[in-house]
Amino acid sequence: MKTITLNDNHIAHLNAKNTTKLEYLNLSNNNLLPTNDIDQLISSKHLWHVLVNGINNDPLAQMQYWTAVRNIIDDTNEVTIDLSGLNLTTQPPGLQNFTSINLDNNQLTHFDATNYDRLVKLSLNSNTLESINFPQGRNVSITHISMNNNALRNIDIDRLSSVTYFSAAHNQLEFVQLESCECLQYLNLSHNQLSDIVAGNKN
Repeated sequence: MKTITLNDNHIAHLNAKNTTKLEYLNLSNNNLLPTNDIDQLISSKHLWHVLVNGINNDPLAQMQYWTAVRNIIDDTNEVTIDLSGLNLTTQPPGLQNFTSINLDNNQLTHFDATNYDRLVKLSLNSNTLESINFPQGRNVSITHISMNNNALRNIDIDRLSSVTYFSAAHNQLEFVQLESCECLQYLNLSHNQLSDIVAGNKN
């Protein structure tokens, strides 16, 4: 079995047999609690996309769950986590092993991605972000950043040379430096307070 889609049910228990080749798992909006069954599902070496949004309809339970299983995920996996729309006010722990993180529609004021060395895609749209930290000079994998509809005044992504997509529309940005972002293909900074921008795409 490669795909399991069981979202929007009342599932509280899963039998995880024959899932060693699982690639896609969607258990959003069920009554699941952290169990060994789900741990076995997530440990699949082929798994690349996980949606367990709203575990037991409790954001705290979900954060505790992902903290508990973060070390199960194999270093070679590319795994997505969707924590959108949970009204989170603090950054969830244990997300460093995920390659794609969706935290849209929460209430985060700060996000620290300093140690997120595996991160490829980050979406923080529609929060209340005032600041964000990226891995300066260390992360060569992140390609997609979306932070529309926040309260950011400045962002430093100048050393993230791998970024191809950057969107920070509807913020309060006054200055952005993108001189070293030579791979940048898409840029959206509309509805800000920009007076100057330094970009350096050579392509």
